[in-house]
Amino acid sequence: MRIDSGFAINILIFVLAVPVFSSELWRKNQRILSFSLLEGSAGRGKVLVRIVRALTTEEVHNRVRKLEIEHGMTFDEFEEVFLEKKMDRSMVGAYFEWAGLIHAYRRYVESGEFDYVVEEMRELNPGKLALLTPKRLELLNDVASMRPESISDLARKIRRNVKNVHQDLKALERLGFVILKRRDKRSVTPETLVEEITLLIR
Repeated sequence: MRIDSGFAINILIFVLAVPVFSSELWRKNQRILSFSLLEGSAGRGKVLVRIVRALTTEEVHNRVRKLEIEHGMTFDEFEEVFLEKKMDRSMVGAYFEWAGLIHAYRRYVESGEFDYVVEEMRELNPGKLALLTPKRLELLNDVASMRPESISDLARKIRRNVKNVHQDLKALERLGFVILKRRDKRSVTPETLVEEITLLIR
């Protein structure tokens, strides 16, 4: 976590990709983060959030379907028209977005590996902001760094009650920060979707 402070704290960055903090420093930074969020959002309504996250295969499928409906053709048909320069230049962005989605999904079908990252801007109201408690921020880091096989495995590793861990993961799932993948009837694997969270407090 990096906290840039000056005359007023206005940018907070929380990176999950690599665990670089000791547990003590991690918890200390969480307390600073939570305090700053509450202080900065008090009486100001929504907080603008920049999120870098991975899409799920279902989200990619839905986005591809939306593009097909919007343009009235498949990607292969769209690409053919685009490459023949029979399309307006304003469609360049749509082409590269669509191509990225298609190639990511085809790679998933061929190899079983899926990786498609997007950058989004969201507004969190006080209710959703309240879901980002210190315990849940710590849990995000734990899921990213420990790569647990199940919720029970995660709870055991971090020495927390399974029920409480499950509740926190469901809250993070509602925010779109984690995904809970069912492996079988009794086992669910938590995985992080976010790589970076930036909260802009104005």
